[in-house]
Amino acid sequence: SDALFSLTYVAASQCTPESGLNNSWSCTACSTKEPLENVIVVQESGHQTLVGYNRKHNVIVVALRGSLSIQDWISDLKAAVMVNLPNAVAKGCTNECQVAEGFLESTSSLQLGIQQSVTKILALHPECQEVVVTGHSLGAAMASLLLANNTAAPAISFGHLVRRPIYTFGQPRVGNKAYANWMRKIFPKNDWYRVVHHDDPVPHLPTASMGYYHQETEVWYSESGLGLGQYEVCNSSGEDGQCSAGTMLSGEITDHLTYLTHPVNNCKPF
Repeated sequence: SDALFSLTYVAASQCTPESGLNNSWSCTACSTKEPLENVIVVQESGHQTLVGYNRKHNVIVVALRGSLSIQDWISDLKAAVMVNLPNAVAKGCTNECQVAEGFLESTSSLQLGIQQSVTKILALHPECQEVVVTGHSLGAAMASLLLANNTAAPAISFGHLVRRPIYTFGQPRVGNKAYANWMRKIFPKNDWYRVVHHDDPVPHLPTASMGYYHQETEVWYSESGLGLGQYEVCNSSGEDGQCSAGTMLSGEITDHLTYLTHPVNNCKPF
């Protein structure tokens, strides 16, 4: 149920203000069961984040959109370049912490807008107690870096809000093993779930042979468990051979575009 709650806003984040991703909450992927108000759409450098307030659950939602051009983005991932995480030592990571340069640039472009949006909504709803952060694909990678910065060197401040456990979908590898180990310290088991759908190719990228390594904890849905059926909560390594790391990289992106039986791209009905 928590994963589905996050997925609701992952799907909506693919819409645009012009298509109803606004206070009317009328976009085709905008769930009538979980409406948002005080909707703010942060757009910068071709990236987008949905920020809004869910009155029923008294929670602020931050949903980072994935790439609009999935095929082109997958091609780009195959040549991803790693750079040192800025101020890594000051943030509590070692000087060996490296992340994908493109992910870092994308996250940095949105940080100020997300901060301003959360601050504005929190001022309207000071009684709000929780924040949900989620993302799909590129948005999942950006969520990792956004919250890493927030936890270790508050670039994003959530004030008194309690952060719910994170659910991301189709998350690629964000950095090297030093980064993954650091994230394990920041987000212990049961605090971050990387949901992976069967043969989704994106979690295989950038590749381990390039020095990239997954953060924990993966929840892998086999094809027979497409909906709420068979899944495995993988081990704490981040690269459990019994889960997606043990399958071959597929060129089929269908599994990347559907999670828990719901389409999560192109603003399709949720």
